[in-house]
Amino acid sequence: MKLKFSQLFLQTKQPFVIFDFCGSWCAPCLKEIEEYSKLKTLDASKTIRPIWLFFENDSLKWKNVVLKYGLKKRDCFLILDRSAFVPEFGKKYDWRREFPHHVIFRKDGRIFKNNAESLSFYNQNEVDKLY
Repeated sequence: MKLKFSQLFLQTKQPFVIFDFCGSWCAPCLKEIEEYSKLKTLDASKTIRPIWLFFENDSLKWKNVVLKYGLKKRDCFLILDRSAFVPEFGKKYDWRREFPHHVIFRKDGRIFKNNAESLSFYNQNEVDKLY
């Protein structure tokens, strides 16, 4: 299923969304995903929705990471058209193509925190501080 970036916000019930820019080729990304998979602190959060944006050329690698770490498929997206997404997103949100990279958005699509901590950092105490 294809999905436009702005549609993620429309389909999200939580007031915040945190994006994890990652790839199966990125060792620090996989380490963070592994840490998150042990805790899954945001999976049931009513405040912040975790979203993984995988930058891949091979959709099988992306699927394998999602399955291996038990991530919710509805929260994992594959960026196929990087030629359009990366430069546009980079300019608009001051992203320098670092991996892993985390950004928290408000539900209205505005950045709340750029260069946020990894998803495993956000336990309930940290989530409560977002307000």
